[in-house]
Amino acid sequence: MPAVDLQEALERFAEGMRSAYSVAGAAGDPEDQLKPLIKDLLEAHPGVSAQTEIRIDEGRPDVGVYLNGALVGFIELKEPGKSIAPSSFRGHDRRQWNRFRNLPNLIYTNGRDWILYRKGKAERRASLAADPLEAGSEAVDERVTQEIEALFADFLSWSPIVPSRPRELADLLADLTRIVRQRVADAVIVSDSGIRELWETWQNTLFPEANEKRFADAYAQTLTFALLLARIEGAAELHDPRRAADALRDHHGLLGSVLEVLAYPGSRAYEEVRVEYELLARVLEALDPAALRNGGTHGRDPWLYFYEDFLAAYDPKMRKDYGVYYTPVEVVGAMVRLTHDALRRMGKPAGLADEGVLVLDPAAGTGTFPLATFDLALEEARSRFGEGIVPAKAAELAQRLFAFEILIGPYAVAHLRLQRAYLEEGAEGKPQVYLTDTLEAPELRPLAHLGVLEKPLVKEHEEAMAVKRDAPVLVVIGNPPYDRHSADDPKGGWVRFGFGATSEQARRQAREKLFGPYAERRLLDDFIDPVREAGASVHLKNVYNLYVYFWRWALWKVFESPGAPGPGIVTFITASSYLRGPGFAGMRKFMREVFDDLWILDLGGDNRAPSWARDDENVFNIETPVAIAVGVRYAREKARARARVRYVRLRGPREAKLKRLAALSNLDDLPWKDAPEAPDAPFVPGASGDYLSFLPLRDLFPWQYSGVEFKRTWPIAPDPEVLRARWRRLLEASLDERQRLFKETDDRTVFSEVDDPVTGKSLDPIGELSPSFPPTEPVRYGFRSLDRQWALLDPRLASRLRPPLVASHGPGQLYLTTLMSIPLGAGPAIMATALIPDRHYFSGRGGKDVLPLFRDPAGERPNLAPALLSSLKDELGFDVLPGDFAAYVYGLLSNPAYTAAFHEELEAEPGPRVPVTKDPRLFERAVALGRELLWLHTYGERYADGRTWPPPLRAKVVQAIPHTEEGYPEDFSYDPETQTLRVGEGAVAPVSRAAWDYEISGWKPLRRWLKYRMKKPAGKSSSALDAIVPSRWPARFTEELLELIEVLERTVEINREQAPLLEEVLASPLFTPDELGLDEIPEELRQPPKFKVDDEQKPLFD
Repeated sequence: MPAVDLQEALERFAEGMRSAYSVAGAAGDPEDQLKPLIKDLLEAHPGVSAQTEIRIDEGRPDVGVYLNGALVGFIELKEPGKSIAPSSFRGHDRRQWNRFRNLPNLIYTNGRDWILYRKGKAERRASLAADPLEAGSEAVDERVTQEIEALFADFLSWSPIVPSRPRELADLLADLTRIVRQRVADAVIVSDSGIRELWETWQNTLFPEANEKRFADAYAQTLTFALLLARIEGAAELHDPRRAADALRDHHGLLGSVLEVLAYPGSRAYEEVRVEYELLARVLEALDPAALRNGGTHGRDPWLYFYEDFLAAYDPKMRKDYGVYYTPVEVVGAMVRLTHDALRRMGKPAGLADEGVLVLDPAAGTGTFPLATFDLALEEARSRFGEGIVPAKAAELAQRLFAFEILIGPYAVAHLRLQRAYLEEGAEGKPQVYLTDTLEAPELRPLAHLGVLEKPLVKEHEEAMAVKRDAPVLVVIGNPPYDRHSADDPKGGWVRFGFGATSEQARRQAREKLFGPYAERRLLDDFIDPVREAGASVHLKNVYNLYVYFWRWALWKVFESPGAPGPGIVTFITASSYLRGPGFAGMRKFMREVFDDLWILDLGGDNRAPSWARDDENVFNIETPVAIAVGVRYAREKARARARVRYVRLRGPREAKLKRLAALSNLDDLPWKDAPEAPDAPFVPGASGDYLSFLPLRDLFPWQYSGVEFKRTWPIAPDPEVLRARWRRLLEASLDERQRLFKETDDRTVFSEVDDPVTGKSLDPIGELSPSFPPTEPVRYGFRSLDRQWALLDPRLASRLRPPLVASHGPGQLYLTTLMSIPLGAGPAIMATALIPDRHYFSGRGGKDVLPLFRDPAGERPNLAPALLSSLKDELGFDVLPGDFAAYVYGLLSNPAYTAAFHEELEAEPGPRVPVTKDPRLFERAVALGRELLWLHTYGERYADGRTWPPPLRAKVVQAIPHTEEGYPEDFSYDPETQTLRVGEGAVAPVSRAAWDYEISGWKPLRRWLKYRMKKPAGKSSSALDAIVPSRWPARFTEELLELIEVLERTVEINREQAPLLEEVLASPLFTPDELGLDEIPEELRQPPKFKVDDEQKPLFD
C-alpha cells in the first residue's frame, strides 16, 4: 500500500475533533460526530473505504472498513473522554461488548485512545499525546503517529487464518454464526424489513412454529453452512452470493435458494445482513477444502462430528435441547449390521442391498446412518455380483435412502457427505435428505403465492411430506434426540397432539381419507392410556421425551401409515428408561403388540452415578444410559400375538464396549436372555424388575419419624467443651441478655415450663436457673450423614425433641435415614447412624425421614411389617433377623447405582422402593455388604461382627495441623494430583478423589465436616453463643477426620461391588408386597410407640 502522510491526516482529525465538539449543545449523538472524522482519516489510506452504520439498538459496530473492496474489519466509536476498556463497561456498553468481542478485527476508539482487538484480546494500543478537544493538532506528535500507524497497518493487513482441522474450523464458524444470528435477530423484529419477510416465508412453508428467535438462529446457520458447502463444492468468490448459489444449485437446491434470495436485485434482506455476510464470506474464501479433508481425524471423513463440535461451541444449550450427540461409528456400524441380519431373517437374502428395502433415518444429523447403510449395501453387492455392479447399485441406493433433519447445519453436512459418497462410487443424483420436522403432521399446506424462496422451500416440504405419508419404508434406523421436558412444554407435534379437532371440515375430510383413524386421535395415547388405566399416572412425566415421540412415529411409519409395507424393522439407539420404568408400561405393551421379535442390547452407562461407584461407562458423553433396540415384524400379519423380547447387557469401559460392537456381525453373536412375557413387563430378564413392583420402604419400616429439631444452633457443636462453655455463658448473662442469647421461639423461651418426657417431672425454666446450675451433659449426636457432633439434649432447648424417637433409643438401635417426601439426588439412597439423629441428618434437609429399626430401647419390637421376617424365612430357608433385613436394605439402597438407575422414578414418586430377592445367595450377599457398610457408617458402634474400631487408617497426617490459637485452620483445599488434603497449615494424605467428591443428594460429607470445624464455622448462626468455638484444633478432630476419610474410602470400594449386585437382584425373582404381608399392616404400627411416663426411670438428661 503506498505511503500516506499519516501525521498530517491525524492532525486534521484532531483539529476536526476540537472544532466539532467546541460548539456548546451541538446537535446529534456525540459518537455520530466522530463518524465523518474517522471516515476521512481511514480513507486517507489508498484503497480504503469506510461505511458508517445506521444503528439498530446495539447492532453493528459504527464503521465497517474495506480495503480494495474486501471487508477487513470494524471500528466502534465511543464518546470522547469515555473509557474504552471493557472492564469499565456497564449496561448498554457491556451488552454491546459481549456482542462484538468475537469479531476477528475490531478497533475501539474515543478519538484519543485506540485499541485493536482480535476476538476479545487487545493486540495493540495507541493514544494521542493530549486531549484533542483541547489541544487539537498539538495532540499529535511523532510518537503518536508511529503508534497509530502500526495499529492501522496491523488492522488493514488482517487476513483470515482458517484452520485446516475440522474441530478448530467448527469453533471459528461458531463465533461468526453468533454474529450473524444477532444481526438477523435485530432485523427480524423490524416490521417492514426484508429479513422479516423471509421469516414469514419460512413459517408458511417449512416450520410454522418458528418464532423470530428460532428463525434468527436457523437463518444464521443456513448462511454459514450454505457458504461452507459452496466453498467445499469449489466456489472461490463467495462474497458474490450469485456465484455461491451457482455452486449449490444442482445438488443442494434449498441451500442454494437461500443465497439466491440475497443475490436477487434490490434485495433488502441482503443489505440488512451484508456486512455480516461479507465477513463470513471473507473467512470462508480463505478455507482450503483439500487441507480440511486431510485434517480430519476420522479416516477419510472430516465431517463426522463436525456439527456436534460446532453446536457445542455455538450454543451448548441448543445442543442439549435438541439432543445433538452424534453416534460413535462403532455403534452405527453394529446397528446397521444387526439390521442387515434381521432383513435376512425376514426373507431378504441380500439384506440392505435388496432393491425393495427403503431405509429412513428420521433424525439424521450429519448422515452417518445413511452413509453406513450405503457402504454396507454396496459391499454386499460387490461380494455377490462383482465390482462392475457398484455404479448402478450406488445410483439405486441413492433413490431409496431417506433422511429427515430439523437443524440446518447437520442437514447441510449430511447433503455434503452423501453427495460425495455417491459421486465417489460413480452415482449421480441428489441425496434424499429433507429439512423437516419429523414429528410434524404429514399433510400439505398449499400456498397461493410462491416467490423466489417459497418455491424451493415448498418443493422441499412437499417431497418430505410425500416420504412421510406414502413411501413404503421397510426400515427406520437412527439415534433420535433425547429431550425430557414437562407436560406443559408443547413439544411432540402431531404424534403427541394429533391434528386437532378445530380444523376446517374440508381439511379434516382430506386427512381422514389419507390417514383413516389417525386423523384426529393422538398416536402417543397408545403409550399413555394403559399407564393411566393402571393408576400409575404419576410416572407419565417421564414419557414426555423426544425419543419416546420418535419411537411412536417410527412404529406408525413402518406399520400404520398409508404407505406402510406391513412387515418392517425399527432399529434405534435411545435412552434406556423405557426398558423397565413404570411410566413406560404402555410403550412396552404397544411394542410387544407390534413386533414379532425384539432384541434389546443394553449398553448401560448411567453417568449420573459417580465414576467411583460404577464399573460402566457410556458410549456417549452423556449421563443417560442407552440401549439399542432391533424390532422386527416379518409380515403384514403378525407371526405371534406378543413379541418375543430378548435382552443382553454390555458392561465395562467405553472403549471395551465399542470394540465389542465393532466385532458384531449378526444377532447370533450375543448371548441373549428372554425377558418376561407379560404385556407391560420390563424388557429385562427375571420374574420382575418393574420399579412399581418393588416394596415401598415406608411399608417395610412402617413407623417413620422426624429427627430432633432444636430451632437454634448453639446447643449443637463438634466439641463437647464448647457446649459447656456456651451453657456457662448463657447462665452468666442477665435475664435480658439471656433471652437474646437463648434465641427464643414461639414454643421455647427462657420462661417455658417443660416436662422431662421420660420421667414426667417438671423442669425449671432456663430463665430461673442460677449461674452455677450444672448443664445437661453433652451427648453424641447424629448431626449429618457421617458427621458425629455433640448436643445438649435438653427438652428446654430443643423445640422438637421427638420423645418417642429418644425414648426408643437403646444400645442396639439403628436409625436409617433417607428422603421420603422430596426426590433423592445422586449418591446413596439411604444412610444410617447409631446416634439420635437430627431432622436434617440425611443431607442437610428432610422431614419425616428417620426409620428406627426398633420401636423400643431393648430391641425387642422391630419396626418391621408383621409378616415380613416369617415370610422371608419360608421362602429363603433360613432365619432373617431384624438387623439382617436392615443390612439387606442397606446393601442395595446405600449404593449410588440405585439412585442412578431409578432417577426418574424417584423424582416422580419420592420415597425409595426395595427390590427384595427370593434368591438366598443374592440375599446373603446383600446382607454381607450391608453389614460391613453399617459397621463403617456407625463408626463401629453396630455390626462389629468381630471387627475392632477403628480399622487400619490409610490416610496419615503428613504435616501437622498446628495446636495453637494462631495456627487454627481457617480454610482447607484438596490437590487431586498428589491426593493431599490441606487443612490450614497441615496436610493429610493420601485422600482419593472419590472420597473427596463423595456425595449424598448434594451433601458432600468430607467438605461439610471440615467447614463445620474451621475457625469461622459454616452454617447458620442463631445466637452470639455460636461464636464460642474451639480456640485450638484438638487432636480428637484429627483422629475423627482420619476415621471419616477411611470410612469414605472403604464405602467407595464397597459401592463398586454393590452396582453389579443390584443388577443381579433386579434380574432375579422378587417378592411382591402381598407375599410379605405389606398389604395388611395395622395402622398402630405406623404410629409412634407409646411409652409410660415413669418418675422412677432415669431422666432423659442428668
